[in-house]
Parts: sequence; C-alpha cells; structure tokens
Amino acid sequence: MNSLEKQVLDAIDFEGLLSFLERLIAIPSCDGRETTAQEAVALHMEACGLEVDTWELDFEQLQKHPSCFQEVHREHGLGVVGSLGRVGSTTTSMSYRQAIRRIGAARPGEAP
Repeated sequence: MNSLEKQVLDAIDFEGLLSFLERLIAIPSCDGRETTAQEAVALHMEACGLEVDTWELDFEQLQKHPSCFQEVHREHGLGVVGSLGRVGSTTTSMSYRQAIRRIGAARPGEAP
C-alpha cells in the first residue's frame, strides 16, 4: 500500500459509515419505494458538506430509451448527485442512485 492509499484509508470514518449504512438499510426501499432512501442519502451528503443536486426522474421519458430496463414499475424516484466541488475545470461528484437501487433490490435473507 502506498502512502496516498494509506492516507485515504486513514481518513475514512468506518464507524460513521457503518452507522449510516445501518440507517439506510433500515429504510424500506423495495419494489419502487426508493424515494425515502434517496432523500436520506441526499440529506446525509449535505451533512457531509457536499453540494447536492436532486431531481425527479422522468420514467415515461426514460422508458423510451432503448437501453432502459426496470425490474419493477416506478412512478416516482429521485436522481441524487453530491459534488465535492471544482478542481480547475473538473467537478468531482458521486451518484448514489445505483447504490440505492442495489440496496433496495435484496429481499430479507437474499444477497443484493
């Protein structure tokens, strides 16, 4: 492990991360009910100092795309992106939509 990797690992609040994940996993988010979990992620990102952008997903428009696939019908959902800020002309951001979808996909006793 190089010094930069060690610095990154040392900066991670593992207890805080696990605490947040426990709260997130406890939110019912199966079968198209991800919005509450997405809102919780947005609030957590803001509490961590990120600039957060949320928007309503237009499922009717998304379904027109040839690569669109939905496991369950959804009428409501949010896109959530947190930005760490700008470095020169680049914005560093992270999206939790996929993570929320995966967490919500598992049934009790199943792996996501």
